[in-house]
Amino acid sequence: MDLPALETAIKALERSLDSLGTWLTVWTALVVVGLIVEFGEDLRELIVERPFKWKLFRGMVGGLLITVGVAGELLVQFRASRVETELRADSHEVEALLNKQAADANKQAADARRESASASAKPLKPPEMRQWPAAMPSLLNLRRLRRTRVQQKPTGKQKKNALLD
Repeated sequence: MDLPALETAIKALERSLDSLGTWLTVWTALVVVGLIVEFGEDLRELIVERPFKWKLFRGMVGGLLITVGVAGELLVQFRASRVETELRADSHEVEALLNKQAADANKQAADARRESASASAKPLKPPEMRQWPAAMPSLLNLRRLRRTRVQQKPTGKQKKNALLD
């Protein structure tokens, strides 16, 4: 997939996730309301009527724990949804910054390739090669001088100096 197609797919998935989050909140809220309705009458009976009914109390504690647990789940889900939205927004900002940096890097690379191409179009010679024709006679003279030294027979003093070198 190319980049625009991936971005479109990601946005569609994010919209779907937002929709599912909304539905999850609605259904969890309905469970909380249903639990309150279910145990509301028992709670009234437990508070108003005497003698105190321990069996009813145990059932109420269980129902109350379930209701509080589901309500807590609803609250956490609501906060997590908000954090998820902020995280997505921050991720999009990071993505935009990285895309900008990549575009800048691509531009710099293209400029460098252009400069390289223009530099390779002009053959450059190092300074030694530019001076080569002028330096040629002196190099030839050095070679001749070395040959003549080798061809000469060394004297006793020259042999001694050669051994010391």
